[in-house]
Amino acid sequence: MSAAHGTNTLTIELPEGILWDRAPTPESLAKEVLIAVAIEWYREGRISQGQGALVAKMSRTEFLDELFRAKVPACQVTVDELMEEVDRAALANRQRIA
Repeated sequence: MSAAHGTNTLTIELPEGILWDRAPTPESLAKEVLIAVAIEWYREGRISQGQGALVAKMSRTEFLDELFRAKVPACQVTVDELMEEVDRAALANRQRIA
């Protein structure tokens, strides 16, 4: 880990010629890989939006745009989970009032 930057360096070996038609420079390929990793980890619920933005080296707004382009919902809570939370809050409120 680089103490000056608080980052880790990861070296990945790819077959020669792979992906270069999509990313003409090593820097642009690295950027694409970081975005893809951040999106997938977010999709899996392993990281938050803020952490995804850090991994992808972009602002949270830019990361949200990338999620939209990748058709990944920005909200990690399902409708059922949200309804359960609302029910719990309503029950707690009724108990507090009683």
